[in-house]
Amino acid sequence: HLYTPTGERHPGFTYFENGLGGRVLIYAAEGDFGDGFATVHRVAFLREMLKKIAPSLPLAYLPSYGLAAVRRDEGREAIFLANLSTDTVKEVRVCFEKAPRSAYRLLSNGRKRALAIDGCSAVLKAPLATYGTALIVAEYGKN
Repeated sequence: HLYTPTGERHPGFTYFENGLGGRVLIYAAEGDFGDGFATVHRVAFLREMLKKIAPSLPLAYLPSYGLAAVRRDEGREAIFLANLSTDTVKEVRVCFEKAPRSAYRLLSNGRKRALAIDGCSAVLKAPLATYGTALIVAEYGKN
């Protein structure tokens, strides 16, 4: 929580740059997001903060308050998806400019889970929970 000078506690955001030049955004809350977190205004605020944190990453706006940040290098691209809605998304189809050779979801334990390729799309069939995230990597070129 954020505290006022009189000791009152409130949920809220704080943004700062650390000593190494890293940009940090913290949402201080307790329990769930029952304080109206998933409002159109809050989601718009989060999009603006993400632009501030990583201005070089393009953001794509997805239905149901989703967003994506894309990072590309030679032969592959990584897409970070965030579900900012109040609904679990059962399937996500990520469309690429060209058909990837392979695609996978990078799990938090570092393991890769292969995704089905459908033309120029990769299909994530695992649920993406409320406020859930996924890192999708597409690889191009030869094996």
